[in-house]
Amino acid sequence: MNKKNLLLAILLASSVAQHILPIESNPQEVFSDKSAPTEWGDSLYKTATSIISGGLIGTFTGRISSIACSMSLQATLSLIATSDQNKEKTALIAFIAMVTAVPTILIIEKKLRIRLANSVNKGLEEHEINYRKRLIQDTAWIASWMAFLHGLRV
Repeated sequence: MNKKNLLLAILLASSVAQHILPIESNPQEVFSDKSAPTEWGDSLYKTATSIISGGLIGTFTGRISSIACSMSLQATLSLIATSDQNKEKTALIAFIAMVTAVPTILIIEKKLRIRLANSVNKGLEEHEINYRKRLIQDTAWIASWMAFLHGLRV
């Protein structure tokens, strides 16, 4: 059901985006002398570019980290459940492995998210696209936590 809702949302968003923000071959031809871009419109483009870029980055990295953490927790729980001999030692080693694995995964996810955000920032600067640099990182951080918490299942 979630995949159907996601597909419907993507189709609706792309349809709305095509009508609101038409793609033109020459951006100078879009604005004539009578309809020069306003500050509000320019701010809207910067904000939308930043939110979309950051949201995609954060959703990707958050989902990957939630999958990794879930796999780590499931492996730890199955190791504890299957060991019969030396149960205390195995449980202690499995608990230490789990406690060190989850923060390590989250640290790697943060570094990957920052590296991807910087790469997108660099690409936007190279192509002279207006955006808000800090908003990309903040949106990626929020989307990452939302995707991580949504996808974390044991």
